[in-house]
Amino acid sequence: MNTTDLKPTPAATLFLFGAHGDLAQRLLVPALYRLCRAGLLNPETRIVGVDHNEATDEAFRERIAQALRALASDPHAEGGGHALDHDCWCDFSPNIHYQTGDFLEDDTYAAIAQRLDEYGGNAIFYLGTAPRFFGPIVEHLAQAGLLREAQGAFRRVAVEKPFGIDLDSARALNATLRRHLEETQIYRVDHFAGKDAARNLAVYRFASGFVEPFWHRDFIDSVQISAVETLGVEGRGRFYEATGALRDMVQNHLLQLLALVAMEPPQGDTAADWQAAKTAAVAAIRCPKPAQAADDGVRGQYSAPPTGDGKAYRDEKNVESDSTVETYVALRLMLDTPRWQGVPFYLRTGKRLSRRATEIVIQFRQPQVPGVPTLPTPTRAILRLDPETLVLEWPLREPGPGNTLTCRQLALNVDEALGQRPGSGYETLLYGCLQGDATHFQSAQEVEAAWAAVAPFQAVWSQGTEPEFYHAGSDGPEGARTLIERDGRQWWEPAA
Repeated sequence: MNTTDLKPTPAATLFLFGAHGDLAQRLLVPALYRLCRAGLLNPETRIVGVDHNEATDEAFRERIAQALRALASDPHAEGGGHALDHDCWCDFSPNIHYQTGDFLEDDTYAAIAQRLDEYGGNAIFYLGTAPRFFGPIVEHLAQAGLLREAQGAFRRVAVEKPFGIDLDSARALNATLRRHLEETQIYRVDHFAGKDAARNLAVYRFASGFVEPFWHRDFIDSVQISAVETLGVEGRGRFYEATGALRDMVQNHLLQLLALVAMEPPQGDTAADWQAAKTAAVAAIRCPKPAQAADDGVRGQYSAPPTGDGKAYRDEKNVESDSTVETYVALRLMLDTPRWQGVPFYLRTGKRLSRRATEIVIQFRQPQVPGVPTLPTPTRAILRLDPETLVLEWPLREPGPGNTLTCRQLALNVDEALGQRPGSGYETLLYGCLQGDATHFQSAQEVEAAWAAVAPFQAVWSQGTEPEFYHAGSDGPEGARTLIERDGRQWWEPAA
């Protein structure tokens, strides 16, 4: 982690609601530890886990230590592969505490207030709970007087995704937050926006003199954004039954990537300028009528593989035997902006597929120059997020007197080139929240624009139709292939 141009955070107390969940133990506290190791976390910063489970400070610290050891031994995990520094842990761990408390009980907030009276100074309340608790926690914090900023001390609330379950609920949650907080106190989290690879999208576009001039419809035929994985729900059946792939991945993560690809250059260098540019891109997504939404959206669910080696989604733990929840989504979206008029954006995400990848594929238009041969298919630029890799397809004429073209890929593994392992993305977000920099967080308008973009598909799919089934380990439902092929295009898949 390069820290030469960064200053340490101010001292603060971070209250992590939902501290016994994976988010806090596998991502949030390890990210804070890495900030500490990089010299970016004020040594007086305290971390207080809050949850209903009974636990001591020592037990909570040991759970965090176990998570850090597991991450250190797993280079494929988010934020994994970073060795555990014993000396740093000895400095960091005494500031980790635990508060047992029910999120809906006044006594919990009285105990938090007592801690703040003791610690003093700044406070961040990080809501990493089930979404149904977001509003009530903010209401209780406000009633206890814990959101008032006084004597130069800040009070901030970070809210994890999913931010609502649809447009109406997102608006209601925004209204609750605004009733008790100024917008500058609210940090809406989507950790994809904090990932180095996602943040580099702006660098590739705006810091390179040869990219931005062709980043529009005159040179780009279409864009594909994919987040596909080989794993299933992995014991998270109850969560997935209430969420599904559209809410879990498309409304937030994939539309965050779309915003970074499609946004116009920000008008200034403030967080508000950056958020406004992203919001404008998401708000420009065309709202299809019901019949068009039915044609431009595919929802699927994995069934058991033909070999019988694996479960169907309906056989997973805590999943209904007749569940119609989607584990796969493919969408065709159009943006009504001068830059992207007529350029389709194809989004897809799914579980139990044949490969694991998060990537953006920029399909270029086929040039037509008299006397110059062309390839059978146009070239592409591929931006892969994990591991962060840039791939550019390049046409080459085969040696000799003929004019036969071939295509080769120029690939750059960014992690290897820089000699650094990436973090999880939460390092950037937690550092920004502590510093009061909301650049990589979502505005209320962006969250609502994203829900508005998927609302037509939610409405069509709420009619009770079953998802299209696809075999676990396959490339997904047949309807996804039809969706893109009817436009004369194909999903990009790497060569076997």
